[in-house]
This record gives sequence, C-alpha cells and structure tokens, in this order.
Amino acid sequence: AEEAADAMHQALALKYIAFCFFHRRELDNALSFCNRAKAVAVKNNLSDIVQSMLSFTGMVLRHLGRIEESIQTLTEAVTYPGDSPEVLAGSYNNLAVIYDTKEEFNKALKFYKKALQHMEDKNSPNYPGILGNIGRCLLSLKEYDESKVMLDEALLLSQKCNNTIAESRSHQYLGLYYFERKEYIHCRTHLEEAFGLIDKAG
Repeated sequence: AEEAADAMHQALALKYIAFCFFHRRELDNALSFCNRAKAVAVKNNLSDIVQSMLSFTGMVLRHLGRIEESIQTLTEAVTYPGDSPEVLAGSYNNLAVIYDTKEEFNKALKFYKKALQHMEDKNSPNYPGILGNIGRCLLSLKEYDESKVMLDEALLLSQKCNNTIAESRSHQYLGLYYFERKEYIHCRTHLEEAFGLIDKAG
C-alpha cells in the first residue's frame, strides 16, 4: 500500500489487508483498514472502490454487533453511484441477514430478493445460497408452496455448482419444510443428508 504507484492500487491494497484481518476474525483491524481504503477512494473519486468499501465495512460492522451502524452503511452502499452488480448483491444480502437474524422475515425476504436480482452470474456458488435463504424466509412466513419451489431449486443448483455448504443448508431447510408439513420420514431423510454433508466437509 505504501509503495503503490497510484491511488487506485493503494486503496485496493488497503482493501485486501482489511480482507485478511476479517478472515482472521481481527474485526477491529479489518474495520480500521476498511476506513483507510475508503478514505483514499473518496479523496480520489474512485466511486466503485468507495461503494465496495461501504459494503465491506457494513459487513464488518454487522459481525462486530454494531447493527444500526451496519444498516446505515449498507444502505449508503446500495444508494452510492457505483457500477458493480456484485457489490449491490452483497450489500442487499448483508442487509437481509441483519433482518433475518432479527426475525423480521418480510424485510429479510425483500432484501434477499434484491440481492438475487443483482446477481448477474446465475452459476455463481453464492446464487443457490441466497435462493435457499429466500425459501427459508418464505417457510417462516408460512408460504409453503413458494418455499418448496425455492428450496428445490436451491438444492439442485447447489449440487450443480458443487457448493457443499449451500447444499447442506438446502437439505436442512427442506427438512424444516417437511417437519412443518408433518411429513417426518422426508424430514429425517433431508436432515440426515444435511448432517452427512456437514460431516464430510469437516
């Protein structure tokens, strides 16, 4: 970052340092480097990097439990004039997770659907994960038929793109669906599949 030839590469270097701290769960350090990267990007009118850093900062704040700040930052990210559908999808997904955790399923559902709308790559491993979250939200709202359609599609796509985490969650949510419907044999089958995948993945 110190030796970067221009502001864009300096901002990107700071951003990737923030990623490293985030994945090491050193969240305060991650937030510090997020802010540094964003400051460089703002000063040099690098709008796509500013939007990206707003989105990432919002996620870090969510993990720190600073929920209102996270909502404010993520809302700023989705309204910022950047051009990245991927950043928009991630920002809406993080907003959805906040409301999902609060059990405000109508709001969570709205933001998961917005995240899905902005995902350009339908073959992305993240796509079935969001579909599965939509299906689970619909299940929580007792929208059983629509939930089942989403969960079946999420399972199929997660298997197709080899996303073990999304596949295990799809089985788990389908298990919950069949539990709600009092079809306990199907419930057990899906929960055992979910457990097997989790065990296999370590």
